Amino acid sequence: MTGLPASTLRYYESIGVISPISRGASSRHRLYDEDDLDQLMWVACLAATGMSVSDMRRYVANGQLGPAAAGEQIKLLAEQEQRLALEAQQVVLRQRYVRLKIDYWKAVQAGDDARTELLSTEARALADQLKGAKKPERTRRRRADQPGPQVRVATLAWKSRPDVSARRLCRRSRAHPPTQQMPEDR
Repeated sequence: MTGLPASTLRYYESIGVISPISRGASSRHRLYDEDDLDQLMWVACLAATGMSVSDMRRYVANGQLGPAAAGEQIKLLAEQEQRLALEAQQVVLRQRYVRLKIDYWKAVQAGDDARTELLSTEARALADQLKGAKKPERTRRRRADQPGPQVRVATLAWKSRPDVSARRLCRRSRAHPPTQQMPEDR
């Protein structure tokens, strides 16, 4: 109904983006009522805008406060709108660059050296703009299923101590195994 996978729903519940969902007495399956579905639909829409999980959590918590939180809600949404506007500007720049490269190769194909040179100069200038374009700031927190600092420490230790297996280091650090491919234990 919401378009969100069950794993995302469980994750949102576990970190407090949505309130705990009631469960069936015998099956212990989650039972979503109309209010839950309404809240999930709003959260799904916020997620579709690219809003960070922490901002979604604040938005939902503020919603419980009603009109008293209107200022905070406006601020959260205005910040998201600014992030989206910046992303849109970056997409436009990338599209212009691709269009220039298409035109460049058409000019090359047609043997139009003057146009090729002009488009090459424009593409270089646009490439400089793309490099200097400010990336949208996002505050992302580490999800529970993403490798944390312990994995990075284990990976670094493994690289510096090839005589010790990655699995042994991970067991020592009580972390999940690193995501990169590692050689078999020696």
